[in-house]
Amino acid sequence: MTDISDLIEQCIKGDAKSQKELYDLLKGRLMGVCLRYNTNKEEANDVFQEAMIRIFNSIHRAGEVDNVMAWANRITCNVAIDFYKKKRARMMVSMDESETAEFTSDEVDVIGQMSAEEILKILHELPPNYRLVFNLYVIEGYSHKEIADQLEIAESTSRVLLTRAKRRMIELLKKTEVVKHVYG
Repeated sequence: MTDISDLIEQCIKGDAKSQKELYDLLKGRLMGVCLRYNTNKEEANDVFQEAMIRIFNSIHRAGEVDNVMAWANRITCNVAIDFYKKKRARMMVSMDESETAEFTSDEVDVIGQMSAEEILKILHELPPNYRLVFNLYVIEGYSHKEIADQLEIAESTSRVLLTRAKRRMIELLKKTEVVKHVYG
């Protein structure tokens, strides 16, 4: 494989072979991101394709970033957010700002023992707005302010959605085979 900076340089010049190589290099990781945000593989593929279009349309910026994979990941997350916003009407939830939920150390240990497929299955059982906020906050590291800005919701709504996502995940974890030894 070519050095990533050389690969980017060739892509900027329009070299089709380098573009294919970059596409192949990014596909596995970015499809994983897309699948976390979408339960439907067709929708995940649509998000991936749109992300790749945006990546190639702004490939000239790739040389300016320290980490091309993180840059591509961020673009993909933004495409997933845009896809979600187009697909869903504005989220409305009743809010109790005192709601909080955290994973216990046993639950964190159980999650650590689960395969990526098992975790993905649980994520796919969450309502779309819970899954989106959970992904952005827990996995991508966005702040509630950033999530609120991206989704055009209140920060408190982001917090409530995250809490509800965690509660639902705890319920789902308790139903899995992996945790039967923890909860009896």
